[in-house]
Amino acid sequence: MPSDSTPVIRLLHFNDVYRLEPSEHDPVGGVTRFQSLCNHYRHHSKYRGQAELITLFSGDGFGPSLESSVTKGAHMVPILNNVPVAAACVGNHELDMGVPQFEYLAAQCNFPWLLANVTDPALGEDVPLGHAQKSTMLTSSTGVKIGLIGLAEKEWLEAVNSLPANLVHTDPVVTARKLIPELRAQGAELIIALCHQREVHDTRLAEEVPEIDIILSGHDHHYRYSKVHNTHVLCSGSDYKQLSYIEASRGGSK
Repeated sequence: MPSDSTPVIRLLHFNDVYRLEPSEHDPVGGVTRFQSLCNHYRHHSKYRGQAELITLFSGDGFGPSLESSVTKGAHMVPILNNVPVAAACVGNHELDMGVPQFEYLAAQCNFPWLLANVTDPALGEDVPLGHAQKSTMLTSSTGVKIGLIGLAEKEWLEAVNSLPANLVHTDPVVTARKLIPELRAQGAELIIALCHQREVHDTRLAEEVPEIDIILSGHDHHYRYSKVHNTHVLCSGSDYKQLSYIEASRGGSK
């Protein structure tokens, strides 16, 4: 693609949000401040004429929290829809209230929940847990196609008591290698792995699947960024205290 410094893709990313109210100490966070910052990146005059913002979420929104103990996660649906989230990866805490409750909440979301490498044989052959989607294709307002894959580590599955028996976890590396050619064949110019896993697994994924352009992860609660070869690897903190704003330009500049 010809070089151009104007961003053709603008992304926001966040993960692991539990506490709606601001904390007493910096960074204070809070969902109200977070939404205001999202609105800034979406609507401020300095971004006028640029690519429309795409917001991605890497899981752990439906719990655990004081509110979720009452609402079973339902209070988060309008919050995530209002951001608005364009796609999300299933986190372990999405399943705290059981898979049926996750499916009930996911059906009310205006965006897909992704999880490609955890399947439930009880649902049929190669069907993701909770009827999540394996991948999705988004198209930026500038016409760039973005292929997204949802991936999770095996360890967090072992920590959720309410999961069905006989789930099949496939190595994220294997799953990514299978799905990326399919997304490229559909016209994806940018490949994003939307993950819920620890840093060590993100790093391995970047090392072994260099075809991934960006890894946007969750599960860790601290902000981290690294570049592994040519793959950008991000985890964007927690509790509405941090987010990542990303611009991608043609010609490989990011």
